[in-house]
Amino acid sequence: MGQHNKHHKPAASHRGPTPQPAKPTPQTESAKDNSPKRGAWVRYKITAKLLSDAHLGSGVGGQGLHALLARDSQNRPVIWSTHLEGLLREAARALFSKQEEERLFGRAGRTRQQMVLTSLYLVQKESPPSRVWRSTARESFDNRAPKGDTLRAIEFVPQGTVFEGQVELPETDVEQLKRLLQEVESIGHGRASGAGRVSLSLNKI
Repeated sequence: MGQHNKHHKPAASHRGPTPQPAKPTPQTESAKDNSPKRGAWVRYKITAKLLSDAHLGSGVGGQGLHALLARDSQNRPVIWSTHLEGLLREAARALFSKQEEERLFGRAGRTRQQMVLTSLYLVQKESPPSRVWRSTARESFDNRAPKGDTLRAIEFVPQGTVFEGQVELPETDVEQLKRLLQEVESIGHGRASGAGRVSLSLNKI
């Protein structure tokens, strides 16, 4: 029997329409940014008025005094920003928490601070004459005689002196800062003895 070669046509390909890429679904607001929005940054003025003499120390002595005042480049008394920030950090820990303190003022090498402070500078043009407090240790609790070689002379800024500086922060943290400033009742050294009582206020520039 002869062989019959059957020629089969290849079956037609039925692929159907080319699939279209899926359209992206709109993102929800929470998916875009889950971090809390801190608001626009604003600038405020901080005013400090001394309610009693204050020793804003430089950490050094001289001119016959054991402890001199910190002074700016114009030789005027100054409240350095590092000192003010330290007081506000203490207040934040006492009022809120360690975590809130680090959120507001940062943590070394880890988080960015939310409040940027300048130092507080003297408002009046003429530097007020400083006052010198002298103190000495006593021989004992029931003996008021001064103990030898313990006399100390310390320079103070007089009561009534006013300082001003600035702070930049998110608008949403302004009320937090107001509470912290109210919490600070004294500045400088010798606060336990009543020195350095202060009134701190905040006003928008």
